[in-house]
Formats: sequence, C-alpha cells, structure tokens
Amino acid sequence: MSQSSDHDSNKTASDESSTDAHPNSQKVPILSHQDEVDQDNPEPRNRFDLDFRWRPSIEHDENFPFSASFHGIEHIYEGRYGTRKILWILLVAATMIACFVFIFIQIAHYSAFHTTTKSTLVYEKQLAFPAVTICNYNSFRRSAVTANDLIHMAYLVKAYRLNQGVVSDFIGEKERQKLINYWKKYDATHAKKFNYQLFVERVGYHASQMIKSCHFRGLKCGPKNFSNVLTSYGNCITFNGPKLESNPKLYQKNPGAHQGLELLINIQEYEYTGSWHSDRPDIGIKFVIHERHYPPDVTSQGKAVGPGSHAYASVKYKTISNLPSPYGHCGSKKLAFYKKYTYAGCQISCKTEYVQKKCGCRAPDMPGQNVIPVCSPQKMIECVSPNLEKLRTINDKVCICPIPCHIVHFDTTISYAKIPNPQMAKDLTEKINKTAFQIETHGLVDPDIDPTLYISQNYILLNVFFDDLYYEKTVSTPVYTFTSLLGNIGGQLGLFVGASVLTLVEIIEFGFYRSRGAIRRSDWKQNLRKSISRSREVTATEEKEPLCSVENGDTQLSK
Repeated sequence: MSQSSDHDSNKTASDESSTDAHPNSQKVPILSHQDEVDQDNPEPRNRFDLDFRWRPSIEHDENFPFSASFHGIEHIYEGRYGTRKILWILLVAATMIACFVFIFIQIAHYSAFHTTTKSTLVYEKQLAFPAVTICNYNSFRRSAVTANDLIHMAYLVKAYRLNQGVVSDFIGEKERQKLINYWKKYDATHAKKFNYQLFVERVGYHASQMIKSCHFRGLKCGPKNFSNVLTSYGNCITFNGPKLESNPKLYQKNPGAHQGLELLINIQEYEYTGSWHSDRPDIGIKFVIHERHYPPDVTSQGKAVGPGSHAYASVKYKTISNLPSPYGHCGSKKLAFYKKYTYAGCQISCKTEYVQKKCGCRAPDMPGQNVIPVCSPQKMIECVSPNLEKLRTINDKVCICPIPCHIVHFDTTISYAKIPNPQMAKDLTEKINKTAFQIETHGLVDPDIDPTLYISQNYILLNVFFDDLYYEKTVSTPVYTFTSLLGNIGGQLGLFVGASVLTLVEIIEFGFYRSRGAIRRSDWKQNLRKSISRSREVTATEEKEPLCSVENGDTQLSK
C-alpha cells in the first residue's frame, strides 16, 4: 500500500512538472489509480470532475509587433539593442507625441463651436403676402361710449381726473357727481355685470369704420379681408390674418407700390376721447407687418403714421436660421396659448401667466379666452396695472424666452408724402353730401369744414408692398463639425503613425487575448494545484481505511 501511494505521488508530481515545462502542450489530465475507463470510450474520465484548461499561447503576443498595422513598432522589437533600435524608439515616440499634440489642437478647435453665417438671395416668381395689423392710437370711440360704460370704467380712471371734470363733455354735472358717488361704492357685485373685453371690442375701431378704400394688386377688397385682434392699443384690425385661413393665400406677383396692399384709412380724429383712459398723446395709426401665424407685436415693432400722410411701406422678406446649443443660444419652449413658438408669443404668454397668478384673471388683450376670466375694471386698476409695471423691471428674470432657431422677418422701410392734393379734396367733397357727412361723424364735425383740412386731420393713405421678388436667406452653420474632427484625427494618425480604425481594433483584440490568456493561465495553475492536492488527500485516506470482505452477510477483516 505504501509503495502504491509513493508511486501515485511521484506520478502526480511528474505530471505537474511535465505540464509546466510545456506551456503550449495540449490539456494534460491528472489521473490517479482510481480513475475509471469507459470500455466504449477509451478516453479516461476523472472521478474528481477536474476542470481542465488550455494553457495560454504566447504566439499571438510574439507576432503582434510584426503583424500590426502600427508603423515603426516592428523595428523596435526585431534584433538586439543597438543604435538602430534606439533611433527607432525615439522616432516612434516623437511621432506619437506630435500626433497627440495635433489631435489635441483639433479637439480644442472643435470644442470652441465656432459658426459661420451665409446669406443668399433667393428669387421667386411670387412671394406670399404677410399679415398687416393696424391699430388706432385711440382705443375708445367717443360716440360708442355710454354713461353706463363710464360708471363701470370709473375704476380705470383715476379719481382726480373725475374730480377735475375730464369727462364732463360726455355727461352733465349731476351725472358726473352721481358717477363719483357710485365709484366710491363700486364693488365686485357691480363689476360682474360688466364684461371689460366686450366693452373694448364694442367701443374700439373695426374695419368697416376705419377702412374707406381697400385694393390688393389692383383688385378691390373690404372688411371681409380683415379680422379683429385685441392688443394693448385696444381693438385692432389685421389684413390677411390667421383667422382668415379659409380665404385663399395671397401672393404678390410683381414688385412695386401698386402691386401690393393699398388702403385709405380714416382715423376719425373727432372720435378721440382724450387722456381720460390713456397717456398716449399721439394721433394716427400704428401698423406692424408680420407672418400670418405670428402674434402682432405692435408695441415693439409697430410703425407710426400720422394723418395727412401717404406712407409707402417697402418690405423685404428675410428668413434667419440659427443654431441651437452648443453653437448658439436659440431654442424653443412649449407655449400655453400658441401652437407655434415665437419670441413675441412667449412674452405675451409669460405676461398672461404672471397676471393670472397674481390677480386670478387676465387683461382683455391677453390670450386665454374661455380659459381665464377677464379682469374687471377694478382688478385692472388695482392689480393688473401695478403687476405689469413690476414685471417690466424683472422681465428678464421671469420671462425667459429664447430666440427662435427659425425667424421670419419683414424689414420695413417707410417713405412719406403729404395729402391731400387739390384734386383729392375736390373728389371727396363731391362724393360726400352734408347729410351723410353728419351721420358719419355723429355730428361731432362741422359739416362746413374745409375738405382739405378735414382730410389732413383724418385720412391716411398706406401702401404695403414688396419692392422686389426675392428674399434674403441667412443660415448659420458650424465651422468645424464632428465629421471634420474625425477626418482630421484620422489624417493625423495616418500621417504620423500610419494608424487607422482597424489599428485600434487590433490593439483592442491584442489586449483582449492578453487579458484572457492571463486569466486562463491563472485558473489553469489553480485548478492544477487543487487536483494534485485532492488526489493526494484521496490516496492518503485510502491508505488509512482497512480492506473489508463480505461473506454470507458477515463482515470480516481480510488478512
């Protein structure tokens, strides 16, 4: 028994020594004398279920410098150390340093995100005509304001103005005193009986009252081509607006003043209500040219025209395409009251939400019909006006509106001429008789007024047109794109070290096989040690156990 154990131990040690001496050999099982052999399959089967591993090969490691597409590395590995090898080491190191320096410069250039702007003129056979919004400086027509309106509007009029008799030309002294007393007792119960938005729409100007003549491309147009829109100037009218989408789209097919829109406007100076509801001292109109689906920004972009003038508004159509972050600061956000994002729409939405949060209602010119209730005159003077004044000082912190990435803009150049000439005054005198004139002016104008004076005080001629059938297209593009960066990096790698994407794959593959080989070598040695240890333990156990024989059901020790 002792000899058998020594024989097995020597065999195991011999196998271990043989395996370590041949790292590229095939798998070598560690078998003890207890290993079983299947008669059908002559291959031995280890009873200890040893997990055999292939010994990792170093052939791939040795051939990598000579098979890789990385230039110069093969000269470092071949031959003994000498002057040539040292020169190649220095040369490869220098080219790699230069390569990485230039790559760093390219990455820094890309990270700056510089842009370039390109402007081109695009000629078309026809251009889509924009929307034109016109507002009268006077928000409330004198003839439309009633005494009942003044009672409710008292909260929009400061008390000292009432006491000074600013509205005495509307009502008598007794009515004025009654109005002051009622104003002192005004409360929310009375305010509910008055709809401020309906009041603004009713007493404001409509196309049928302001537009005396309308022609587009020489064809007659009228009130059906206009829609109403509420702004800070009250009820304004819009030609070719978004509410008229059912109408065919209008195009200007030839350049020139008489190929666009031509309007004769009566501002009705005699209807002006003075300063009892507004601090604006102007007389005339303010108009803005905008894209059909953009809300009109009359306050910021409006152009003013006074009575007795013929204004020629020459329009140039521009489109601007900006780049979002990180190249620029343009962007968009979802608006509560508009489907399409615009800067003006964002500002209006922000003001509306701010007023709703502070006052629980909105001003009549703010969006949100059927969603947010309209403020009463009391709320307008006590809450809306102070909060809008406060918002002007903190607008940049509260109303964060990015510049749109795509902008449609209409550059407007205005030139003026004075009206009327003698023939125009004569024609107007012949067309309007005194009776019709008194009806039109509600008896507020002397029927014997000089026609030239009347026209110069009330009428405006307005021509809106494209001066040429082209538009300017401005596009911002990156100076250095990611594709250019990859191309330049590839060029630097190819120029200095002859590397490419496939070289990177080769390096990754080499690292993968090297790591896997190291892991397998470690596991193989560990399993080998375990198998030797287990084999020795089993052999030692068998030497200690006595041999038994069974005869006739009795167990006897064998001698």
